[in-house]
Amino acid sequence: MDSRIARWGVTLVVGVICLTLMTGAAQAQTIDVETISHYDVEVTVGDTVHQKTVVTLKNIIDKPVVPGIGEFRLQTYSPSQVLFFSIPGSASPKPVTVENLRAITSDGRLLMSHVTSGDDYTTIRYEIWYPIQPGEELTYILEFDSRDLAQRGILFTNIAIPVASDLPIEDYSVTFLSDQNLVFKDGTSGSLAKGEIAFAQAEFSSLPLPEAGFSWSVVLWGLVLLAGMAGVVWYVRREPEKKEEQ
Repeated sequence: MDSRIARWGVTLVVGVICLTLMTGAAQAQTIDVETISHYDVEVTVGDTVHQKTVVTLKNIIDKPVVPGIGEFRLQTYSPSQVLFFSIPGSASPKPVTVENLRAITSDGRLLMSHVTSGDDYTTIRYEIWYPIQPGEELTYILEFDSRDLAQRGILFTNIAIPVASDLPIEDYSVTFLSDQNLVFKDGTSGSLAKGEIAFAQAEFSSLPLPEAGFSWSVVLWGLVLLAGMAGVVWYVRREPEKKEEQ
């Protein structure tokens, strides 16, 4: 619901590409042969969520590189609730529905891809067998729809999209679109070292609120809770006074 704090109601979307090069007959060493020069995500929030991720891989060694198999893992956390409020520590991971998956290179070559679901996460696996020449780049696109990525409440819709990879990300950007009014966003651009994770967050509302540097849903529902508690305190104090007057 509306008052979910980002880390309680977040959906994990992690793209991973790993390459291992053999350095001898008896040992293997994992080294970076690629970097992600651009990682751009466009998220359209409506009845379902449409996510389009455009990733540009750059070969940083002096030999051709074939990316191979990559994965996106998707996961949603659903905490238990009392009225509109989530109970801290009660969230449990669940898989995410994925529909209308499309995986292609930027020049239109189709990539083999499929979706599998486990008990607590969903995996989008795709294959890139096109070589990247030294110093050159390859861009691919992943698009899909999901009913589970956004947390919808009475007045607010919240969404959080993590950005992460086993490769360095030189530059990333996340754009959020919706017919509703954008009232909050955070963490939508930057760069990441390999293994780091950043969360791009957005909040939309049907109310004509201005965009602010804080989550309106947390503030408003917090005020409602405080007003309710104040009412209870007033009532508890008022009852003995009524009895004395009688």
